[in-house]
Amino acid sequence: AGAVAAGALGVGPLRILFGQGLPAVTVPDSPLGARLALGRRIDATDAQAAGVPILVPQALAQPDEVYLSELGIVSLVYEADGHLRPLGQSGIGLLVMAIPGDLDPELVSKIVVESRAAVEPVTVRGRAGYWVSGAPHVLRYVIPGEGQGMVTSRLVGDALVWQEAGAVFRIESALGRDATIRLADSLAPLR
Repeated sequence: AGAVAAGALGVGPLRILFGQGLPAVTVPDSPLGARLALGRRIDATDAQAAGVPILVPQALAQPDEVYLSELGIVSLVYEADGHLRPLGQSGIGLLVMAIPGDLDPELVSKIVVESRAAVEPVTVRGRAGYWVSGAPHVLRYVIPGEGQGMVTSRLVGDALVWQEAGAVFRIESALGRDATIRLADSLAPLR
């Protein structure tokens, strides 16, 4: 399957936008979730009350950190180790995000440079999704507020996205496409 050439794609409320360049990044790519615009740190049990299904990879232990954003996005953070290579310089080995399926599509988007990133259609857990790989791209959040609201963006690496059970799931991983899809296939409810 080849890369998508132009325009915009979407998975539920998550838009994938193509452009000639990337916007400036407003959040540094630095160690674990607190500085990645993931929201406030919460307990794993609190994540289940967030209103989106929380799925964890069965091949891994429970997440090292869990975050809830102002948009209701739950992020599970796994620290890099011998099995999980770090994502850039972040110290994170895997990031699993659950984005509410009814979120306004204007609030969350991935921005990729057409000539340097590939957006490949894939099947994940029997559902249509995309594998975004190649050059780093930007994940942008808009927190509603006065005027344009607060826009936060950060550089991200290879990611798998698909929609399931009323949510959009996004796994950011340095494992490669096939291993990340296998990891997604192992997802089960948080215990």
